Amino acid sequence: MAHILSMLHNTKIIELQNVSISNGDITVFEGLNFELVEAEFCYVVGKSGSGKSSLLKSLYGELPITGGKAQTLGTDLRSLSIKDIPFLRRKIGMVFQDFQLFHRWSVKENLNFVLKATDWKSETERHQRINEVLEAVDLTHKINQQVFTLSGGEQQRLAIARAILNKPQLLIADEPTGNLDPESSDNILYLIADLASRNKMAVLFATHDQRILQKFPARVFRCEQGQLIEID
Repeated sequence: MAHILSMLHNTKIIELQNVSISNGDITVFEGLNFELVEAEFCYVVGKSGSGKSSLLKSLYGELPITGGKAQTLGTDLRSLSIKDIPFLRRKIGMVFQDFQLFHRWSVKENLNFVLKATDWKSETERHQRINEVLEAVDLTHKINQQVFTLSGGEQQRLAIARAILNKPQLLIADEPTGNLDPESSDNILYLIADLASRNKMAVLFATHDQRILQKFPARVFRCEQGQLIEID
């Protein structure tokens, strides 16, 4: 398969220049440089504890940028205040390994909760958007089912549907296939790539699965000894 997405545009979604990132008293990265542009797909790899999750968390305001120049979607991360973090996160879709769904709620209730929390006032518009994202991830027929009745792959597809509700320009995926079998993992990659292509959405995808890298090639950066190194 050819590269999932190529660099089609020059709009910078993420820009890090000489950046330092800290987790508590520990400096995780120092002198880090990285860019991600519109519609680009990029992997971040590295051993456990190498800083993959810390890097991703810094991009949506969970961890502080302690040096350098850093922006996500035009927001200066160095001057990001606590009250501004929710507004930044509304422009970012996030998918995690453990799904983070309400398991006793229905598929629809999970999605409706997010829309209400992000100021979708109209019930009609919420209903329409829920149907749109469920169609995109092929879960329309599961709309009224409780989440715990879904398979692992279906739950991750629901998590992706939730992540794209507000039409983000950036999707951050932290080991989203870590709990899935190879076939389900492949389906998730195809889905994310398709959604990204159709919506000009940039994707930053952290993984330790070398099989995925070989089957779905894209730019790859390795976290190693406080640096982010592009792999040819």
